Amino acid sequence: MEDPSDRLDNGKLDLVPMIDCIMLLLLFFILTTKFTDEEKGLAAILSDKGQAGHPIAELKPPITIVAYPAGMQRGLQPSAYAAAWAEVSANGGIPARVELRVGHSDPLLIDGEALAAKGPATAVLMKTINDYISGELERYELADVARKDLPEVDVHCFSGLPWKYAAVVYDAVRGFEYAKRGVTSQVDIAELLAERAISFAPPRVRDSSHELGNELFEIVNLR
Repeated sequence: MEDPSDRLDNGKLDLVPMIDCIMLLLLFFILTTKFTDEEKGLAAILSDKGQAGHPIAELKPPITIVAYPAGMQRGLQPSAYAAAWAEVSANGGIPARVELRVGHSDPLLIDGEALAAKGPATAVLMKTINDYISGELERYELADVARKDLPEVDVHCFSGLPWKYAAVVYDAVRGFEYAKRGVTSQVDIAELLAERAISFAPPRVRDSSHELGNELFEIVNLR
């Protein structure tokens, strides 16, 4: 085996240690990199539409729809939201009232008991939610743009809430899309893929007050 000192004497460098260091640094950055919300939003905006002939100036950011326990003020620290949620969850675990908001609009206050029940009050509330979301989405309509090229709808439903809230929002958005196309239901998968995209923010760990506090901080202050 060749002595490393002989390689140096002959003007040769052993690159193996340097390659090992580069690989370790590369693995470190891959495993520790965390994309910010702004970078995630940029990826959602650009997607593959920039390659389809759409000018970047015409691309629009996603339309955010958020649902969280009522009474959560904007501008607090995650620890304050965690404490507020602990107080709410101590009284049965399900908030009595929930705020639903589309983008920068004023929130709609939802009665949790009416939504969970089955009766005339629930039907009235469902219509109110559908009308609210339809009215807000109407503000984002663009002329002469295909449905699939309209801004994506991004739903952020607080993980501490029942999934029924996310389902209600999804149904309301799809109902708006059906109304725009003049249909009452969706049975053709090809037509569904040609419609506006809807995505859901991933849920958090329900038994972690620290994580749920961070989630409330992000949702309440999201625009």
